[in-house]
Amino acid sequence: MAARVEKPIPEIVQAFKNGESVQIASKESQTVKYLSRYIGTDGKRLFITELPTPRQLKRDSVRYNELFFPGHNFVMRLVFNGVVYAFESAVIGLFHKEGNLLLSSFPKTIHQRVLRKESRYACTLLSKFEVAAQEVDGVITNISLSGCQLLINSRESEALLKPLENSGSLVVFKVFFPYEDGEQVIDGEVKSIKLGDNQSLVLGILFNGDTSVVKRYFDVLHLEDIPLSS
Repeated sequence: MAARVEKPIPEIVQAFKNGESVQIASKESQTVKYLSRYIGTDGKRLFITELPTPRQLKRDSVRYNELFFPGHNFVMRLVFNGVVYAFESAVIGLFHKEGNLLLSSFPKTIHQRVLRKESRYACTLLSKFEVAAQEVDGVITNISLSGCQLLINSRESEALLKPLENSGSLVVFKVFFPYEDGEQVIDGEVKSIKLGDNQSLVLGILFNGDTSVVKRYFDVLHLEDIPLSS
């Protein structure tokens, strides 16, 4: 169960770093649900986040004033320093001059849950990459901040991929993460290639470079399972 925060709420909120992922969902229903970024606070009245793009809401276009009207209550969740925080926040207004921003009310009550430390997560993430001008499709079946396991449902690519194994060659993987706006790019190296079940190939990938998108994905996994209750 989630527990209420013991520290003063302004102290907790002001410690949040700009750019932290925030999951935002309508309190009354799930008609609006998206992953945003925390922008800042005045410490008293406002909690500021980015408005979603139409693509994030799975729409061709968005009339923001109809979805984000004053008084519309949202549940917001974010991960900071190994703790998931959840609270309610009501729309105060929108700001479009310096970016599309949602201005909502400063939280009155915050619930928290300390995260369990898990290094690797099972998943199903579509991915693709190019080798010798040929595109290879696969599915990431588990992932960590340092790498992943990639399943390819055919051994036809084995001869093409084998030279990459432990070669140190950098491969650009395009991955489709939930809540992200389009495919995300992660650089990595193929460290191992094994034969899997049903004529498949299992690749062990070591990430090399920025993995902030993976961290955001982990945040989403944690955000999904904290209730807004004590």
